[in-house]
Amino acid sequence: MKKKHLKQAIISSLAFCGVIIAGIILWFVYPVTQIRAEDLLPADKTILFLDLPQPEALPKLAAWFPVLQEIPSPLPRSAALVTPGNGRSEWIFFDAAFPGTAPRAHAQSEEALKLLGSGARLSAAADFRNVLSENAAHTRLFLTAPSPLLPHPVILGPLIVPRAALSVEQTASGVTLSTFVSDASPHRALSPVLPLAFEHPTLVLAGSEALKQTGALAAAFPDAITTPVRGALEQAIADTFGPDISMTYDIIPLLEHTSIFETGTDPAMDRSLFVLTGSVPDQAKNTTLMEKLRSAFTRTLPVSEAVHRTFEKGQTFDDIRANPDALEERTENVNGWDVQTIRSPQANREFTTAHLAGRSVIGSSRTAVLAMLDGTGAVLRLPYARAGTIVAGGLADMDTLHNLLQFFLPSPVTLPRTEGTYRWSVVEEGRVVRVLVAR
Repeated sequence: MKKKHLKQAIISSLAFCGVIIAGIILWFVYPVTQIRAEDLLPADKTILFLDLPQPEALPKLAAWFPVLQEIPSPLPRSAALVTPGNGRSEWIFFDAAFPGTAPRAHAQSEEALKLLGSGARLSAAADFRNVLSENAAHTRLFLTAPSPLLPHPVILGPLIVPRAALSVEQTASGVTLSTFVSDASPHRALSPVLPLAFEHPTLVLAGSEALKQTGALAAAFPDAITTPVRGALEQAIADTFGPDISMTYDIIPLLEHTSIFETGTDPAMDRSLFVLTGSVPDQAKNTTLMEKLRSAFTRTLPVSEAVHRTFEKGQTFDDIRANPDALEERTENVNGWDVQTIRSPQANREFTTAHLAGRSVIGSSRTAVLAMLDGTGAVLRLPYARAGTIVAGGLADMDTLHNLLQFFLPSPVTLPRTEGTYRWSVVEEGRVVRVLVAR
């Protein structure tokens, strides 16, 4: 009898193990798919999609996309703004779903709910798949194009019209913005590691084809933005070099190829300083341009001194005379670079140029320029995605950048203030352009 029971127990155990093994095999051969909200939403009726596995990301997104402030609490796992055809846009909210089940949906109307499962799926739309990843751990926002839901309407509402789908994704290291461009022609690659002139820079702007890239950026904005920005830049150049230097003919040529613009501070000089690395392929023109910049800078410096004399009986006399020691000039060779510095102790200002073949570095601090040339300065590692080519990048102290943009932009244009220092890069991946931002 005991043998019979033992035999039955063995058979039962084997059968149970067989079921487990069969289940494991079926799991791998026919995996249970996760049904997501984007699998239910119709592509042609959805104008905004938000997947929110990290609720703490919502306040930051809502600062730039005010429409997200309408999402109620407790927060859903996903949300979508759809157009049911009644002339309005309405929200649909989704709960988290278990594998193999569809998420439960809540909507503002029955008409909105009837859209689920109708027409082509949002997840299958080319725009959605190309600009947004499938990482379920990331907070993801997708806007169709053309979309009436512009980022922060005070900034962009009256200025630009989006011509392509836009996505915002919170990654482990920061934020990625992705969109499409009409011109898919590739650009030169920018190194993911940039040499720096300052130990603690406040702003870094770098581009592999800076002239072409800044031109394309300027073309995206109307005259209401580009005119005051250009005027402010021209005034900054005039303050540094006087009226003899033209932004168009003397500064912009330095941006034709790879260039890096950097601002920072120097302990020896109590002011904001800059360094610009660029190139003029023609060596003779490059040398001539450096000479022209130095001469123009020299003409902005005081080269005389006021002498105040007191004579007998209290009579005074003021005399303005030339001071041969008003300027200090220095020429040196650093790693093959021809380096020349002009300094005015009286004005506490200096200007340094360095050129080697067709490459150039100019700056308002000799110390910073030399750090760039001899490689003793810090380096900036740009955020990088696994695919694509970095074509631009940099660093920004957000407080400095906010104040700078507020100075350049028209007074009606306001920006949400963000604290901290961020690294950024622009990555091309075919027609998709991604902006990666990380601390």
